Amino acid sequence: MWALLDAYIVITCIASGNKRPWLPLGCMLGACSVVAILFSRGEWKWGYVETISVLGAGIAFLSWWRLGPKYAIIAIILAMMISGIPAVCDAWTENDPSSWWYWGGSAFCALLSCYGAKGWTIEERLFPATSFSFSIFMTVLVLS
Repeated sequence: MWALLDAYIVITCIASGNKRPWLPLGCMLGACSVVAILFSRGEWKWGYVETISVLGAGIAFLSWWRLGPKYAIIAIILAMMISGIPAVCDAWTENDPSSWWYWGGSAFCALLSCYGAKGWTIEERLFPATSFSFSIFMTVLVLS
């Protein structure tokens, strides 16, 4: 589901005028790689996160249809943050400090994407800024 959400954020960023959606594109390619691995091993199943993601994507689609791509970006990022709650719960209950490099690297990439954005707009910086915040939070959580 995160691969679909990432693909949707790439599409909405481009449709709203972002000429450099490198972070969402990288997230989408990474998530698609994970999906390919999970499907090849047969370890994926539908759960609560997928249901929440589909509902969020549906709300984002309706937002785009009714209000435009800028509002769809806001809706899809909210859906992605809500979909990240299980990862936060896992990091809290089954702390794995060895994953700090993943979250730290994600935070660094999001920070670079924030820095490289053309302007302080929703289309350019909302996804990198929220990704940075979430990744820093997860880095601190797994290291504590």
